[in-house]
Amino acid sequence: EGDLWLVHGKWYNLGEFVQHHPGGPDWLLLTRGQDITEAFEVHHLNVPKVQHELNKYYVKDASEEYTGRYSWFDRGFYQTLKKRVAAHFKDASKTGRIMDATGPTNPFLALCAFALAVHFLNFAALLCWPCWTVAVLAGFTLQPFHGIGHNF
Repeated sequence: EGDLWLVHGKWYNLGEFVQHHPGGPDWLLLTRGQDITEAFEVHHLNVPKVQHELNKYYVKDASEEYTGRYSWFDRGFYQTLKKRVAAHFKDASKTGRIMDATGPTNPFLALCAFALAVHFLNFAALLCWPCWTVAVLAGFTLQPFHGIGHNF
């Protein structure tokens, strides 16, 4: 079971899927052989779609001694909250797609473009006038990319 992943008391062999995971392979590679139920639940709003994909890799049920750390009852608090949040964002979207309501806003995209332009102008200035002050300024202009990267 060291080469499998446990989700809701079922073992899956995601080895073939790892390189195709939309969130990248790193996290899956680091969690091989572990119970990843919590992360599965909190990172996937469209559980039926994801569960359909996951079912392709089913291997076996966990032992009868297995008990998860949390309850994931369909009518429990977390599942109810998750469904209500998904419904809210689906209703908030003009297209009915959750991602359209939770994606970046136009002002945020403009801010991203501005941060990118400022960084590249500083980098160009550093190439023309190599000095430590411009290098430090160019380094500071990298900081916004940390936040930007977490929103896409």
